[in-house]
Amino acid sequence: MTNTSPEKSSFTHKLKSFLVGDHLSLVHVRVRFEKVRFVGLTGHHDPQVLLEAMNRFPFDTVLVAINPADGRYRPFIPSVVAEVRKRNMGVVGMKALAAGRLLDVAPAAEFLRYTATHADTVVVGCSSVQEVRANLAVSAAFTPMSEAEQRTREERVAPRASVYDSFKG
Repeated sequence: MTNTSPEKSSFTHKLKSFLVGDHLSLVHVRVRFEKVRFVGLTGHHDPQVLLEAMNRFPFDTVLVAINPADGRYRPFIPSVVAEVRKRNMGVVGMKALAAGRLLDVAPAAEFLRYTATHADTVVVGCSSVQEVRANLAVSAAFTPMSEAEQRTREERVAPRASVYDSFKG
């Protein structure tokens, strides 16, 4: 049985009409016809790939790895995050704790604060209710890190930075 609801048939008609032209993607179609509100982009390995994707499509947000080891190899902060800010897009930070490997250097709160200094929101894995509460406390007391504080964290992780950004490949 075919769905003939006005909304469905109207969207299908608009979709077919839209695809006749030279447009980039079905995602763009879905956004245009209000089926999708926001479209995000993510990448772990190469900032150039994200920058190229941003040039091809008007994304709303970018999910990107941000921690003090970022500058060692294929840095996202001075490239992707800087461009995202110019375009008035949202930044979602991930890998703040480098899958827990940074916890041998300093408390989680320091790295969450570092990442939040560069991002609008931070995604972090938690393995207990206590960790969730501790992360919420960091958020409630958040103030951005100064440049000097950021450099201190970066210098602290520099000797083993390759351990903390291995996901970049």
